[in-house]
Amino acid sequence: SEPGPSPSPSLRLSLSPSPSLSRSLGAMEVKALDEDYQTRMAGFEADCADGKGDGYSCQSAGEFFAVVKTDHERAARIFQRNCDEGNYGSSCFSMARFHITGKGAEQDDAKAFAYFEKACKHGHAPGCYHAGLLKRSGVGTAPNLPSAMKDFTVACQDPGNIPEACYEMATQFLKARDAVAEPKKGGWLPGWLGGGGGDKPIERDPVKALKLLERGCERGHGPSCFNAAVMYKKGDTGVAPDPEKFARYKAETQRLVKVHGSVGQGVRGT
Repeated sequence: SEPGPSPSPSLRLSLSPSPSLSRSLGAMEVKALDEDYQTRMAGFEADCADGKGDGYSCQSAGEFFAVVKTDHERAARIFQRNCDEGNYGSSCFSMARFHITGKGAEQDDAKAFAYFEKACKHGHAPGCYHAGLLKRSGVGTAPNLPSAMKDFTVACQDPGNIPEACYEMATQFLKARDAVAEPKKGGWLPGWLGGGGGDKPIERDPVKALKLLERGCERGHGPSCFNAAVMYKKGDTGVAPDPEKFARYKAETQRLVKVHGSVGQGVRGT
């Protein structure tokens, strides 16, 4: 059969929603979504029971008050109780951040460090990484590089896989210094990095550094890729120049720069 006549221009226009109707529909969808979100957050707050209930619910309720409602004091009360009484690592980390910034709690580097340590103790890898940063820098606690390296190790390896922690370790292994002895209670180097426990000194070790940079690069960390490329270009003690690997890590650095707009901070000089 023959196709029917095309709708007239005026009819075609009438079949499309008007701009004002589209805006109204969009606003209705946003409102419905917002109401659903508010309902879910109210459920989390109820399940949290003022910090005495389910840890995940308390963390979610705290983030809701901190980020959406910008009620940092209320969020801090939830995080603090969920950390101190519930031993929930993410909430310990959130409290540490509040103490670092002074939002929701007094600005106190020592308290921030204590909460980062608690977060690490309760299995929160970012807490280990940040505790290591403060120990390395001597902020909120006495400088302690061997202990910082232990924290970085936990954050770098599975299941933490924080590339910045791997990079921090690599940076220390590339520095020339007198050996710094590790505490006597066991070693901090994992097996994949040549560790086996015992009293290991922190000495310059480009081979270990390169393994860490490669691990960081595999996880999309631009400075790690860049520094690995530099090492393969120039070589170092125990590391032979390798044009093929230099080209590979250079290309990955360029790819990450294109994606993120920069390589990041802390790269070695070329």
